[in-house]
Amino acid sequence: MLLVLEDLHWADEASLRLLTFFRQEIAGAPVLAAASYRDVEVDDEHPLARHLSELSRDATFVSLDGLAAA
Repeated sequence: MLLVLEDLHWADEASLRLLTFFRQEIAGAPVLAAASYRDVEVDDEHPLARHLSELSRDATFVSLDGLAAA
């Protein structure tokens, strides 16, 4: 199963908590989740920043940088 989430920078705290719950529930299942967000929209106070910090400690999490302007 493939799950694609776009524009997480628009997600509120409740939606991000739901995604965290979902991630815990599908652990070990054959699911690939891909999510995108605009890093220029996410500062240290943004709800997504804390969730990204938690995700980065997960061995199955991979972060990719955006494309260069060129």
